[in-house]
Order: sequence, then C-alpha cells, then structure tokens
Amino acid sequence: MKFARILYNDEIYYAKYDSSSNMFELIEGDIFDFFSYTSTNVNRNEVKILPPCEPSKIVAVGLNYANHANEMGLNIPKFPALFLKPSSSVIGNMDNIISVSYTHLTLPTNREVYISGGGVSLKKKQDI
Repeated sequence: MKFARILYNDEIYYAKYDSSSNMFELIEGDIFDFFSYTSTNVNRNEVKILPPCEPSKIVAVGLNYANHANEMGLNIPKFPALFLKPSSSVIGNMDNIISVSYTHLTLPTNREVYISGGGVSLKKKQDI
C-alpha cells in the first residue's frame, strides 16, 4: 500500500495510490491515527505529488559513513557532525532543485559572510 501527500483542486490531501489503475483515493482524517478512505478517486495526471511531510526543522548528520569521509579526503570525526537544513529544502516529486552557487550576507557587525560551493568564509569589511 502506497500513501502520498498530494495537491488536488488547490487542496492538500493524503491519498492511497493504486499503481494498477494509476489512481489516488483521497483520505479523510489523520493518516497517523484515525482515517478513512473517501469515495473520491483521482487520476495521477490530475494531482501534484508533494513532499511526504512539512517538517519544522531538519537535523542532519554529516560524515556519518566512513566511506563518505574517505571519498572526500576527510578524517573520520570522533563524534558525528550535526547540521541543520532549512525546511524549504524538502521538495516534491519532480520539483526543480534550486542550486545557489554564491551567497553574500552582510551582518550587523563589521563582518561579512560569503558562502559558495567551496565553503564559507567570514571576513572583516575592510579586508574585502
């Protein structure tokens, strides 16, 4: 049984997907508690598949695989490195991945932050 979070007629629903008919059956209630199936069936072509959830935050673990650390030429950390991802980084099926190659932030101090694919640098304004 496959469940999905979908957008149909400008409303968000959870639905059960039947791959043999290519149809979604809309669900009423909370899929994590009590729910029931409606009699509304919608063709896959009429919906947009959304991310499965809307997290308030994403906590990720970096370099948690030895092979990954070795591939990147980095030492394996003694403790896992935790980092946060914005909830906007969760995207739906077939959504475009937006990649920003360079970001510049001016802080309310005498420092500026530059973020690029190569990492992050913090500089004093007079050094720029």
